[in-house]
Amino acid sequence: MKKFLFSLVGAVCLSGCSIIPNPGEPPKRFTLESVKTQETHAPLNHKLMVDIPNVYPPLDNQRIGVVPALNRIDYYADCEWGDRLGILVQDSLIYSLQNRQLFSGVTRTHDGITPDLLLKIDVRKFFVSQTPQPTAIVQYYAQLIRLTDRQVISQQEFETSLTVEQENLDEIGRKLNQANLITIDKILEWLYDTKANH
Repeated sequence: MKKFLFSLVGAVCLSGCSIIPNPGEPPKRFTLESVKTQETHAPLNHKLMVDIPNVYPPLDNQRIGVVPALNRIDYYADCEWGDRLGILVQDSLIYSLQNRQLFSGVTRTHDGITPDLLLKIDVRKFFVSQTPQPTAIVQYYAQLIRLTDRQVISQQEFETSLTVEQENLDEIGRKLNQANLITIDKILEWLYDTKANH
């Protein structure tokens, strides 16, 4: 079977294996999980707001990206995210923070809670790179901002890469989800350590 990729300019490229989808057949939809509940630290006396992430423009949609070569991005056919990628990442972050109970409160924009800290995330990579071997890559750039004076307390890049053993749709969705969870876990530890030491 041949799996079809769609380039940014609309050209169609062939890669992997899948058959031409049946007309009207719905695509597979994937979502992102959150880090499981685990009481590792006493909650910090801060309320944190998680902003909607800024997403690298070619990925700021529901399509699942694949990078077949340097400076080129395409999309897998027959599959998509269940919502825009930025919304899924925000939900995954918020639910993970709530599950871990690192802060006295965690909210999103306009939830009605007055926060004193803001977490801003840039989603720089969230795709499968096909060279030199298929690899799921998630890269976030995080900033922790004190809202009283808009001062950046700390900022750091986080990246996770996982080998995709078989480049089929289920494995692609599973590995990108797993890479997201590992990256978020790194961010949670960074957040706690940053505030505990300030």
